[in-house]
Amino acid sequence: HGVDPQETLTGTSMRIGNNEGYKYRVLKNWENNRAKTETYADAVLLTLPGYNLVNHYQVTKIKNMLAKEGKANFESALVNLYEGNDDEAAFKEIVKVVGANFDVLGFLFFLKDSDRYLPVKSSMFDQRFKMLGVDAHLSGNCNWGTYQKFNSWIEEVKNYLSENLNPEFTLLDAHSFLW
Repeated sequence: HGVDPQETLTGTSMRIGNNEGYKYRVLKNWENNRAKTETYADAVLLTLPGYNLVNHYQVTKIKNMLAKEGKANFESALVNLYEGNDDEAAFKEIVKVVGANFDVLGFLFFLKDSDRYLPVKSSMFDQRFKMLGVDAHLSGNCNWGTYQKFNSWIEEVKNYLSENLNPEFTLLDAHSFLW
């Protein structure tokens, strides 16, 4: 909005901590849940609740679906995601199991590799990107190509902030900065 970020943020540590730092705790909880569960599905179900990264309605929807249909298809898709090397195919497989929802997909991919993938709240980031002059159209457009663009745009913000404010700025910090 016409405010120079260097003027506003110079001298700060640039580590987003108090409000947005919970995303680092999500990753730690994921690691702990993986260590104490036998399946990816169980670890995801333990990690999903309690954070605003996935809409509460979506969490309930997934839990109800798994209670009704069982975890086999979900687990298979998660094994392909977390152990496989074709993330695009894994994305498409997860969409078939739980539906095309960026909240859920972004969360699952974020758990896989937070240095490459980020959580997505599509309507929120549509607004944030619009403020930057990017016509994102994330809402209602949940597919692999759009998700790749989203992560690329955040990477551009990270690079700018790293070059101009703090070289230790992470992808997740850029995500939180935009949030």
